[in-house]
Amino acid sequence: MLAVAESYYAELFSRRACDPAAEARLLACVSARLGAEEAQAMEADVTLEEVREALMGLRDGRAPGHDGLPKEFYVAFWHLLGPDLLEVYRTLLKGGALSASMQKGVLVLLHKGGDRAELGNWRPLTLLTTDYKVLAKVATARLRRVMGGLVSQDQTCGVPGRSCSWNLILLRDVLDWVDERNLPLALVSIDQEKAFDRVQHGFLFGVLGRMGFGPRFIGWVRTLYAGAYSCVRVNGFLSGAVEQAGGVRQGCPLSPLLYVLFMEPFAELVRRDPGVDGVRLPGAAGEVLKIQQYADDTTLFVSSVRSLGRIRALTDLFGAGTGSRVNMAKSSVLFCGSWTEDIGDSGGFAVCEGGLKILGVRFWARGSAAQNWKARLTLVRSRLGMWSRRQLSLTGKVIVVRSVLLPLLLHLAYVFPVPARAKLALTRAVFRFLWGGRYEYVSRELMYAPVAGGRVSRGCH
Repeated sequence: MLAVAESYYAELFSRRACDPAAEARLLACVSARLGAEEAQAMEADVTLEEVREALMGLRDGRAPGHDGLPKEFYVAFWHLLGPDLLEVYRTLLKGGALSASMQKGVLVLLHKGGDRAELGNWRPLTLLTTDYKVLAKVATARLRRVMGGLVSQDQTCGVPGRSCSWNLILLRDVLDWVDERNLPLALVSIDQEKAFDRVQHGFLFGVLGRMGFGPRFIGWVRTLYAGAYSCVRVNGFLSGAVEQAGGVRQGCPLSPLLYVLFMEPFAELVRRDPGVDGVRLPGAAGEVLKIQQYADDTTLFVSSVRSLGRIRALTDLFGAGTGSRVNMAKSSVLFCGSWTEDIGDSGGFAVCEGGLKILGVRFWARGSAAQNWKARLTLVRSRLGMWSRRQLSLTGKVIVVRSVLLPLLLHLAYVFPVPARAKLALTRAVFRFLWGGRYEYVSRELMYAPVAGGRVSRGCH
């Protein structure tokens, strides 16, 4: 098993040959650049304050790397380690290579669903040493400050002030608009196969250069991957070394931002292409919507049959220039508005029948709110049924409602406000769970009350 896993990830993380002409065309699409002051700030020496803030910004209780030293160790001994850690970082960045311990990661596999015997159905998460993550976190903090000027508003990942809720709310409103006006619309959901793992470093560095990053910051990113390798952990045993010649490590704080920059040329390619007919937004001064992204989650908005074929051509071009690959088995198209009457050619994409799932929410041509809340109510009742079989106190049941049920509802409620009928059904289900279907000994008004006046709130509102 170890040999099979090692061979699989050695191929996945390998360096792939790309078409120079396609790569050049994609890089030519990059027009956003850092300002002079921003570029200078990115090139500055690492400071002790940056290192401390990066360390404190790491999450508590996370699994450490192979050395076994978690964040909490560095926090406890910061007064001793801080200055030495800063000197190590400055030396490493000047030399262009990490220490041997920082180069090593441990690859743990998380099952995503499907056949467990298929390695493609497991997500590779790299456990990295804390000193590596702190150095990457410093770079992340610097990069985050300039992301807004480099990435279009069509991309909402990794940019301060933006949220994936923007994508979902815009999608909801566009669907309502085209349905009301009976306009043609096709939503194409593109699934990038092993998106983070197939990033080619050469193209990524080319994007950074086009965006105006200087040699020191690009060298910083190079250093994080120079000589980097991982060992795959299977049933507690470690494989041999797998070189990280390609891909960005899932588990590294910097990876999501690097991937967003890596994908920006594709988004710009779509926006510029006259063969892709998007949707003209009402009240937006003629702005045409063609693409929305959250990291590797890409949704395209097209209004003509020719656009579907053109999208296939553009994804092929991006793959040729970057080594990326679209998973056509998981990519699909949803026809909306007047297009539902005569679907015709789907451009080679699978036609979605059961709702298009985007960022955890399903969308249909019409009636998305009702269908989402119907499904969510079924899930809530199932979860409450499971917990009701346990001997819990009233306070314990309230904790279940707040920690298990609320996360199921909030994300959807940001997009589709809870309908009155669904709200009534949710309330009934929750109070039936709290009291076991028996008499409610505490009034609902008191159950909803905040902690005040010496009484204990159940916090059920």
